[in-house]
Amino acid sequence: SVDYDTVANPDIGFLTLYEPIDLPAHCALTDVTKDVESGKSLTATAVVRTKEEREAPFHAVDGLKLESTTDLGYEHGFGVGLFSHGGDSGAGVFLVENGHATHKLVGVCRQPDPDTKTDQLTRVDADFIAWFAKNAEE
Repeated sequence: SVDYDTVANPDIGFLTLYEPIDLPAHCALTDVTKDVESGKSLTATAVVRTKEEREAPFHAVDGLKLESTTDLGYEHGFGVGLFSHGGDSGAGVFLVENGHATHKLVGVCRQPDPDTKTDQLTRVDADFIAWFAKNAEE
């Protein structure tokens, strides 16, 4: 069983479709953990809802500065300035390079933390990429 109250538990999963689908672009799982942990300035973007309602419109949030949240006890985490309105858990966070959004998935929205004015992200790291590679074919 998973202890959902312990922030150290990673919380990204995947599903396997019954039949494959064609997409014009796929995301690439990208580990930027070493860069973020060493203090390199990286920015990201996400598409989230404008408010916590099922039919709320989406909007892009740019300029999200990735920071480590390991000091908060979340060993698989990144944090960005508070931007979500709730209901955005699971939204992909993509790396921005040379001012342009890429298809490099570096994190997934997890939970806003109003006390620290941080949105918590689960990061895509080497452990997750290895786990995904091992389990994606099953």
